Amino acid sequence: MDLSANDPFATLPAVFGRYRVLKLLGKGGMGAVYLADDTNFKSRQVALKIPNQQLIGDAVARFQREADSAALLEHPNICPIYDVGVIDGRHFLAMKFIEGRPLSDLVGPGKFWPDNDAIDVVMKLANALQYAHDKGVIHRDIKPLNVMMRSDGEPILMDFGLAKLAGDPAITASGAVFGSPYYMSLEQARGQQAKIGPHSDVYSLGVLMFEMVTGNRPFTGDSVVDILVKIALGTVPPARTFRQDIHPQLEAVIQKATAKYLEDRYANMQEFTDSLSAVKNARTHMQGPADSRRKKQSATLNKSQQGLAENVVKNKRIKMKSTKNKANDSSYRYPHGRRTALFATGSMILGGIGMLSYCVWPQWSNGNRQRLSIPLARGLSMSFVYCPPGKFRMGSEDNPDGIPSAF
Repeated sequence: MDLSANDPFATLPAVFGRYRVLKLLGKGGMGAVYLADDTNFKSRQVALKIPNQQLIGDAVARFQREADSAALLEHPNICPIYDVGVIDGRHFLAMKFIEGRPLSDLVGPGKFWPDNDAIDVVMKLANALQYAHDKGVIHRDIKPLNVMMRSDGEPILMDFGLAKLAGDPAITASGAVFGSPYYMSLEQARGQQAKIGPHSDVYSLGVLMFEMVTGNRPFTGDSVVDILVKIALGTVPPARTFRQDIHPQLEAVIQKATAKYLEDRYANMQEFTDSLSAVKNARTHMQGPADSRRKKQSATLNKSQQGLAENVVKNKRIKMKSTKNKANDSSYRYPHGRRTALFATGSMILGGIGMLSYCVWPQWSNGNRQRLSIPLARGLSMSFVYCPPGKFRMGSEDNPDGIPSAF
């Protein structure tokens, strides 16, 4: 199979050593990557990384050294290397083919990750990079395109995303400056190879996390030079510049990881991981148990309120029933008996009338009057005297007719 039409950097035959080439996966400034079957192992597909034929001398040697270093790494979050060598004068590296989507497809404007999900992914990548650093391997090109997200959500660190065309800000160009400008540390942007180390990967991973949780890159520009100038002269803005609700502790961790000067960053991935773990534990403590407590308290409160409401309704029903019973039961209305109540009421009326008849009796001064007698009960009667309009006198008990005499 001649792939020269699709690959200006290399032409691979349909059979390349023990590999049967299937298709071109991607290419960049440093080379190309192909999908191939490994005929020595049934059903095992590999990604063949072939350096650019134009890279000569130390460039090819550098590729070989990186391949040798990668072959030493065995970590669940690092793509394994199966084979390294030269076939027909062509250097190659065979790595496991990972089915999934690059992280670059899952980040960007409007596609930021929830804090805890981003923490989980970055912690796994940081652990993988700490393992690589302990083996003396510095990645130097950490970016979303070089992280494959498997279907089960597991991140796999790759490096066959490669550089793209020269002049493109996303390119990983060959030369003194290595990495993608968006994710370069200050020492990388300046081409200070002696200063590039684990803290450089810390910076790049911090920028990757910044993009995951905000959906934005801290520095953008129209060209590589524009971006590198911003890295050299500026500082990474706070994550809340793009997302107001980010957790303050997480923002502080990202800010430290992406500090401009290497002495202000985390010295290694372990420190970065420890800080992320502390943030996650704090969030879990504040959100998980707190939410659980709030739900439990809410349930208890609702139960108490429900019980209180039921008691109120119950008491109200009892009171209503009691009132209804009292309304229907004469013993509540007349606790001393109906006859006693009637007698008391009548006595009150008669007493009032008697007081009036005794105290105030108007009469004419000439004695002209009329008498009215009303029987009330056995042996009891009441007399009224009507006096026509005229001069009134108040009476007293000295009047023989029982009419008070005038004064």
